[in-house]
Amino acid sequence: MKNKKSLGQHWLKDRAVLTQIAKYATLDGATDEDLPNSISGLSPPAKTASGESDKLSLPRRSQTVTTVATENRASPRNDGSDPHSVRERDNFQIPLGDFSKSSTLRHPQSLRGPSEDPRKGGRAERSQSDVLEKSPENLPTILEIGPGLGTLTSVLLKLYKKVIAIEFDENLAQNLPKSFPGKDLTVINADILDFDLDTLPKNYTAIGNIPYYITSPILRKFLTAKNKPQKAIFLVQKEVADRAIATTGKHTVLSLTTQAYAKASAGIEVKKSLFIPPPKVDSKVLILEPYKTPKLSAKTLDFIKLAFSSPRKKLAHNIATSLHISREKTLEILKSLNIDENARPADIPLEAWQNLSEKAHTLTRSS
Repeated sequence: MKNKKSLGQHWLKDRAVLTQIAKYATLDGATDEDLPNSISGLSPPAKTASGESDKLSLPRRSQTVTTVATENRASPRNDGSDPHSVRERDNFQIPLGDFSKSSTLRHPQSLRGPSEDPRKGGRAERSQSDVLEKSPENLPTILEIGPGLGTLTSVLLKLYKKVIAIEFDENLAQNLPKSFPGKDLTVINADILDFDLDTLPKNYTAIGNIPYYITSPILRKFLTAKNKPQKAIFLVQKEVADRAIATTGKHTVLSLTTQAYAKASAGIEVKKSLFIPPPKVDSKVLILEPYKTPKLSAKTLDFIKLAFSSPRKKLAHNIATSLHISREKTLEILKSLNIDENARPADIPLEAWQNLSEKAHTLTRSS
């Protein structure tokens, strides 16, 4: 069996914090009074602990009644040089296992033709879509990213009826369902970046403790997907969450892109001491509620990247340099939109970028 690369995941061990993160799936935004702004130690908040231990004990392993799906996928590699870079890929395939009537679902592309009744000794062949589309429309379906040992999964299954978990590690994916007999838990052994979100029910909610080094591609995947989640609750590096929700005066390409696709807000801050093993930085909950239609066009988002080519320089300089427009013409555009000629890219509100982009490109075409 081929060795797999480590994902470098850090597991959250505090049940009170896990419960609060899970509850964001049904809360309206991140300002619920029952949730504190920061979790700094192991003592659970009084309003959410309910007498439970602050450390989560995993349930005893037992016979599973849930389904595990196995997909071909490449292994991500993290060299540690850039926590936000798109990962490299190794070109090896995980062998597909045989289908078991009680616990295993083969690769969806291999599941063709009629199924047989498992009670008669045949194979119960079901496609990935067959499994995922059985969630009742009036109940929330939770998509958990990287369940690992099942610490967050345990909390989610107490709050929501159906959980679909995408786990990259083959052994963890095979063992996780055994911890939750009788629960409506579907574990799919796959790489989340390769997983087809169109197979999920509409209006699902995504939630997960995201590995820092694949945060950017995961955000991009869910915000630009055809089948977007109604809400996404991601525990990410604190700096990333703060940048994603930044307002006028502190905008970055990340904040403008994120807020063009979704309503973004922050949840609780989680100190690094609450993870096993402890990471080097603190984390924060990032809550996204995607819009059906983005507020900015793809062309405008490309223009924003050009405008931020030198974030500390004036906007007029960046536009003139990137689009090869004279400074005089650039200043005329800014004046027509009531934008200060000394403004920097971070000072421009989200709503102003569409008109700014259109005027700049119109001038470029006419020159």
